[in-house]
Amino acid sequence: RTSSEALVSFDSFQEYVHTAAAIEGLIPGELSPFELLRRQLDLAHPDGCCRCGFGPGLPMPLGTYRRMSTSCGFVHADTSTALSPERGEFSANIYIRTPAGKGALNVYPAMQYTPDAQPQLSELSRAQQLAYAPAAQACIRAALPLKRTVHVGDGDLVLINTGRFHEVEAYDEGYRLSGQCWVSFTRGEPLYLWV
Repeated sequence: RTSSEALVSFDSFQEYVHTAAAIEGLIPGELSPFELLRRQLDLAHPDGCCRCGFGPGLPMPLGTYRRMSTSCGFVHADTSTALSPERGEFSANIYIRTPAGKGALNVYPAMQYTPDAQPQLSELSRAQQLAYAPAAQACIRAALPLKRTVHVGDGDLVLINTGRFHEVEAYDEGYRLSGQCWVSFTRGEPLYLWV
């Protein structure tokens, strides 16, 4: 059985999908940042880069935009933390407007991703299920000793593996407008951009 909230969400999503072309055409005579990224990846990757679709004549939007007015500094990974050289998911974040000196991106590097660290990754995955709880955040932060801070500004692009733990540094005022899309990688196949 489907809840009424899920149906409303699906209706909104269907409406969004049909407006993909309108979103990409908001800047007359210019490529959307997502189409520009897709074309650059198409040239750079040996197998090219394609956009995903829902079916014939129904392309998936290449990206979506969001506006943040605050961040609580929530450390998380978007997908499985077990990284692979054969396949992976990446997040491309395009920063359009950023609050001065606020909202830097912290990324926790790969030191902890070794085969003998699997029990630790399992513990972190369990902690992430309760990630908004202060104890879970403390557990995750304690297990990730390395942190790299990326200070982002207007026009920057950050591409990260979604299995890496990351966070937007906490801030309490100032608007950040950014665009985001996902890039799927499978060795020997084209990259796929999707939202």
